[in-house]
Amino acid sequence: MNQFDVVIVGAGPAGITAALLLGEAGLSIALLEKERFPRPKTCGDGITPDIIRQLGLIAPELQQKFTAAAETTSYNKLILTAPNGREVVVPLPGNNGFSSMYACRRIDFDQLLFDHLKQRNKVEIIEGCRITSVDVDQHSVELKTSTGTLTASLVIGADGANSIVARALHLPLIPDSDKAFAVRAYFKDLDYGLGGLSPRVIFHRKLLPGYFWIFPFNDGSANVGLGMTLKEIKKHNLKPEELLMQMTGCKEMQQMFQKAKPEGRLKGHYIPLGRKGRPLSGHRILLAGDAAGLAHPLTAEGIGNAIRSGRLAATHAQNCFLRESFSASFNKAYDKEIYRRTSREFCNFRYMQRLFHYSVVLNLMARLATPRLIGMLTNPDTIAHLQEQKYLPVRLLYLMIKNR
Repeated sequence: MNQFDVVIVGAGPAGITAALLLGEAGLSIALLEKERFPRPKTCGDGITPDIIRQLGLIAPELQQKFTAAAETTSYNKLILTAPNGREVVVPLPGNNGFSSMYACRRIDFDQLLFDHLKQRNKVEIIEGCRITSVDVDQHSVELKTSTGTLTASLVIGADGANSIVARALHLPLIPDSDKAFAVRAYFKDLDYGLGGLSPRVIFHRKLLPGYFWIFPFNDGSANVGLGMTLKEIKKHNLKPEELLMQMTGCKEMQQMFQKAKPEGRLKGHYIPLGRKGRPLSGHRILLAGDAAGLAHPLTAEGIGNAIRSGRLAATHAQNCFLRESFSASFNKAYDKEIYRRTSREFCNFRYMQRLFHYSVVLNLMARLATPRLIGMLTNPDTIAHLQEQKYLPVRLLYLMIKNR
């Protein structure tokens, strides 16, 4: 069978989410993935509370599977380091029986989602399938692939930052100011000292407004990486791979990395950061995840909004079939709903990103970060309230001064 109601391109968190939900809707669905599982993905491997919540919205049992998996590491604190070396320890008390932060290699996280989808057995999964062209006409979409030709009434492009499906929409190029570049490597035998098995985020002067991270795993290894805006990398002619190795050898990191050994090769990729107003759909096409450019503007975390967009794409796709409408104008409702959920986050944290260019701002924030304030800012209700406010940086500074 080569004709489907919906073809989803890309089996990352966005694509699998859409496939899981549409598979339950009684539509004929194909999910195409260019690699074969299990397959690695370049990622920081941090799993936020939002991601855990999103898993529960897809299927409650997915939350349980993830937190119980041997590959999952949970944390009870996060250590932030300002450019002047001041450390801020952020307790992670957890909520509703779940930790506030986890780590899981993307190869394992995506495999967990993929296995859950396969067990449902409601979607045609085609691995090792590379798209060569996407042709849209009035009545359908034709996809030519390395394994044959498929047609669909609707296509969901969840095929990453270099999306072939997105190219079919002839969208404007994303500027370098809206892209981050991240590079990561796995290390073992790090000396964590008194901080123990806790994730660390280091705001080093060389990287601003980006950062250096260390996410340790229970098996003794760690994801070590850095992320920066592509604009800053090009402006200063930086080589992120070399910069990562320099960071592991700098005086602040010497003790931790003195006996550390790298595992495998360094890997890097660019990440399109979220910005309101970028087109996310067209005639018979919806974009989700990195193909839509929805990563967090400050942290470049993309899994949360990938799952969110997969959910919303599945809902909108069902509406397309109910209304028998697949036009670009009808699909703008999908764009509108995505930005209704994310625009405040995008706006607030773009302002924060601008402030994070300056060491003095981060040093001041570290100085003002009292235990009382940290307790407030790790409360899920406070976080949700702040994220909905305009002028987040101003309100955050006010809170810091008020609660000194």
